[in-house]
Amino acid sequence: MIPRPKQKTPINVTTIQHFNPQPIKADIPTGLENPFNGSVHPLAIQAAEILQRQLSESPSLSNDLPADGNGKMFGVLVVIDSLGELGFLSAFSGMLNQQWLVPGFVPPVFNIEQQATFLR
Repeated sequence: MIPRPKQKTPINVTTIQHFNPQPIKADIPTGLENPFNGSVHPLAIQAAEILQRQLSESPSLSNDLPADGNGKMFGVLVVIDSLGELGFLSAFSGMLNQQWLVPGFVPPVFNIEQQATFLR
């Protein structure tokens, strides 16, 4: 059994980026699509394009990105908030700009204070 972290970092509302304008109801999927069937929902593509634009337009983020030929993994997850508005969460693998916590991105899934115990 994997121990759960004692301290959780909640996702706050500033982490969710809302679509503007909000999609019409007919454009919202009723369930998750199979990621292995080769199709990606248009809202996920839109969220990824927004994140790509933000990364390229933000010197504080783009200066730390690897040079061509190397990579950094980013991801988006389309969500509906508690008010029923559609948006997305953004995440990255590892560290960004030598930091685990970067505004606008979800926090790591592990307890940052304990990371030294399993990153040896």
